[in-house]
Amino acid sequence: MPIITNTKKPIGTKDSDRIKPVVTKWKGIPMVRKHSFLATIREVINFSAEIDVCRIGLIGSMHSGKSTLSQSIAHAIHKHADLQYKIKILYKDDLLNFEKTLLALEPVNYILIFDDVSFMGATANKKQIEMVKSAVTTIRHLDGGRDVKVIVMMNYHYSM
Repeated sequence: MPIITNTKKPIGTKDSDRIKPVVTKWKGIPMVRKHSFLATIREVINFSAEIDVCRIGLIGSMHSGKSTLSQSIAHAIHKHADLQYKIKILYKDDLLNFEKTLLALEPVNYILIFDDVSFMGATANKKQIEMVKSAVTTIRHLDGGRDVKVIVMMNYHYSM
């Protein structure tokens, strides 16, 4: 597989000559460069710079590595982003008492990992679910008066 270094489409080329993906090698094996972990991290950083709340959903079966992957993503964003982010992992009790959890947060940029939100459909009441839904959209307006950037990662169990 040839390695393509220029991905810009020259003026006057046909649509059939569209931009081809950049192929690089990882441990000697060819791969599409945009499929790399750090390329994806850069895309998340760039996207979150444009909006106030960026949401990422991780779906997988139990023990498939969703929590580990979300923590790896959070640490890579923290390391490579121009903005400083604080990482906070929220578990079942934090989500069931979400108003209390929000009051405890400082007004800084956050990467919030909602670990295993699948339980909400089964054990949370409607008020608790609505509180989490509405807070996700207004979470950037934390007490202290200044808007912050928030990246929210939600881990879902899926067994079908």
